[in-house]
Amino acid sequence: MSSKQKTCLDISQVEQLLADDTYEVTEFIGSGGIACVYKVKERNTPNIYALKLLRDEYIENERFMAIFRREATHLRDLAYPNIVRYFKFVEREDCAYILTEFVDGNALSAFTKQTKQTKELLPVAATVRIMVQIARAIHYLHREGFVH
Repeated sequence: MSSKQKTCLDISQVEQLLADDTYEVTEFIGSGGIACVYKVKERNTPNIYALKLLRDEYIENERFMAIFRREATHLRDLAYPNIVRYFKFVEREDCAYILTEFVDGNALSAFTKQTKQTKELLPVAATVRIMVQIARAIHYLHREGFVH
């Protein structure tokens, strides 16, 4: 890790960064290498989304901004049941975020972590169901010219 600590903003800080007060940040979901993900609710509607916010330390780095822009562009161009739906990309001087469909459930990493901790394998039927969904999404991506 670099001298800058990779941390995610708290909910109130994220709300201050958003372009308008259309969304209420309700929960921190998780983080990856260059972004943090939050659950947001569109005010005065039942709509729930996932907001992927580029980390502060990368906002002025053109290489990471290009990666984030490319991800938003790719998501915008994809439509498949096993890939989250894209809604919006916002890029400003102080932040950049991608708004996508919120999918309620456990991440695949949670299943693998649980398996490692408990040393109990997932039932075969569950494993097959997960693998089929992954394979179908990857097949779709390849047909569309993407390599994942």
